[in-house]
Amino acid sequence: MRWRVHAVCFVSDIHKMYRMILTTKEDSDYQRILWRSGSDKEIEDYRLLTVTFGTASAPYLAVKTLKQLAIDEGDEFPVAAKMITEDFYVDDLMSECDTIEQAIEASKQLQEVMQKGGFQLKKWSSNSVEFMRSLKPEDRSVNAHIDLNMDGTIKALGVQWNMGTDQFEYNLNLPEVTNHISKRTILSDIQKLFDPLGWISPCVLMAKILIQKLWLAKVNWDEELSQPLKDEWLRLRVDLRQVNEVRIDRWLDTLSTEGANIQIHGFSDASISAYGAAVYIRVEKADGTVKTRLIASRTRVSPVKPVSLPKYC
Repeated sequence: MRWRVHAVCFVSDIHKMYRMILTTKEDSDYQRILWRSGSDKEIEDYRLLTVTFGTASAPYLAVKTLKQLAIDEGDEFPVAAKMITEDFYVDDLMSECDTIEQAIEASKQLQEVMQKGGFQLKKWSSNSVEFMRSLKPEDRSVNAHIDLNMDGTIKALGVQWNMGTDQFEYNLNLPEVTNHISKRTILSDIQKLFDPLGWISPCVLMAKILIQKLWLAKVNWDEELSQPLKDEWLRLRVDLRQVNEVRIDRWLDTLSTEGANIQIHGFSDASISAYGAAVYIRVEKADGTVKTRLIASRTRVSPVKPVSLPKYC
């Protein structure tokens, strides 16, 4: 959400982050691997000297190293230190500035600070062509779309950012419908709806209601569904095809240097089936133009057992 506040945005990635961080000698003794290149060879004992992917402490050690780097270099590079502290998700940088000049200066600070810690920032992308031209060609990303897979999901489930249009897009690829429709196949398709900020809540909510109906029907995982449930799912699948046409503007038309009137508006409603809430930002600029953008929404399916509330006269 913070990445949508400023006009010029950019993303980058730390090249081989874990391998750039050394562990202390006494700790590397606990990162041992027994290995031999053939059955007739002697077993060799290796120690992994860097932060090792797959260990429970690896993400913490990597993030803690970045935080410490920001503390050590913060006095000399305040802009970069703030971005390192706030705008990294493990090895992924997502940051933004009001102007192209600020963004270019921030990228230079970031690269210099990261080099002091032994890190390299690669795969730079931005909605600004001028910003991209300020970078070395080998450091730029070759992708036109950057997958925002914040929760570790695969690319097919991600929300995409289109650099050219500076918009978020959905990439939902549902398999062909089979003759045998069961609770398992429906849940397999529904879990492909990756919507972390609730921009397609109406579609996701209908899927949640259908899931509740499946549980109430008490059907087995691979049992053929009744015709009414099948028909409802097939109608929903047709609607889900339109998800890939949804476009969400990344920038919320806000600038820290502009004296705009910014308001946050929240709405909520409920029915017997479900309830939800949505939050919008309303920006009224100095010239009188007004822009509104959806920030986020949340939905919940009503519980199966109704909860009565005492009423007072």
